[in-house]
Amino acid sequence: MKVEQAKKFLEEVIDQRTPVQYTRYRGKVAHRASLGGTGGAAGRYPVRVARSILRTLVNAENNASQKNLSTDSLIIVHAAAQKARPIPRQFPRAMGQMSIKRKILTHVEICLKEVKD
Repeated sequence: MKVEQAKKFLEEVIDQRTPVQYTRYRGKVAHRASLGGTGGAAGRYPVRVARSILRTLVNAENNASQKNLSTDSLIIVHAAAQKARPIPRQFPRAMGQMSIKRKILTHVEICLKEVKD
């Protein structure tokens, strides 16, 4: 996908105009008519994720422009997310006990390539 198309899609997801189709883990996920078909396909609007990925995509585009690549002809070649280490923290419970909550972080990587038209 071209970078401009991806940025437009992510902005529409943030504004909740275009849903993201779920192909896996779609149990009890509502169907959206805008995803096609008579009943539509399962989909949601992951706003927080879309914001993070859009920020990463803009950073990758800025890095490409610093390397003197044409930002108009960039395409996304590779995008991946890996699980990062959790950040543990404690919170109090009843009877003077403590429990641990873990905030699970994610590493997102996006590779862009300049394509000659």
